[in-house]
Amino acid sequence: MWLQERDGKMAHRNSCEEKMVRMRKKSTSSEEDFTIKLVPMQKVIEKIQKYMKRNKLTKEEFTNRIGISDRTLHRWCNKETKISRAYLYILEYEGVI
Repeated sequence: MWLQERDGKMAHRNSCEEKMVRMRKKSTSSEEDFTIKLVPMQKVIEKIQKYMKRNKLTKEEFTNRIGISDRTLHRWCNKETKISRAYLYILEYEGVI
């Protein structure tokens, strides 16, 4: 996390926001060029698992690459929480979905 000035006050940006900023800086296109495929959550979870297996990543390595905690990945896989739109963008950018 890092600090960003907003309205004269310092505020924290979470890792997801940081990743989105880095993605925009790397990309030559605008944010609108990223399109999230409408895929059922179960399919996304399966694609995450296949991506981890194909790239021989541990859960810890995958979560560090995406910028989430191990607990968040656990919640996604057990359908306790839905994956936010921002993380769907990140997963798409990283080639997971």
